[in-house]
Parts: sequence; structure tokens; C-alpha cells
Amino acid sequence: MVTRVLAIKNLEKHIGEDLSKHAKKFGITTYFEGKQNKGWKGLTLERLAGLSSNNKQAPNGLGFELKSTAFYRPKVCGLRKKLLQLL
Repeated sequence: MVTRVLAIKNLEKHIGEDLSKHAKKFGITTYFEGKQNKGWKGLTLERLAGLSSNNKQAPNGLGFELKSTAFYRPKVCGLRKKLLQLL
């Protein structure tokens, strides 16, 4: 089993890289018939971390579970306009 420290070291090697290229290399489907496979990013990260992919509720690694989330920049156009109006 992979430890948390080892998983982090494995993932740090890939910071800034395109996950879709790794998904293709691992044979993970990102889109099928025009619809996105919602789990492709998590599956790809698991493989990069050295973890086995599973759908179980048990931890992936030695006492930890890998989770991923997406961050989006908020649209500030309307907010910026309102702030300028207040000034």
C-alpha cells in the first residue's frame, strides 16, 4: 500500500501538467459520446499517485483517501462595475 507521504511526492512531480494527457496515456476515458466522464480526473490522480483505482468506500492508500475538487475563478465583471459605482 502507498503511504500518504509517497502519494504526495508522486503527485508533486506532475504539478502544472495537463491531466487529460495522462488520462489518455492510462486509457481513461474523459469524454464519451459528447458527455464528460465525471470521474476521470480523480482516476487519473489516483494513478499518478501510485494508488489502485477503486470504487470502494475504503481508503485508497494506507489510512487515507485521495479526493479532488475543481476551483473556478468567479466572474468579477459585474462586481468590479458595482465597486466602481460605489467609489
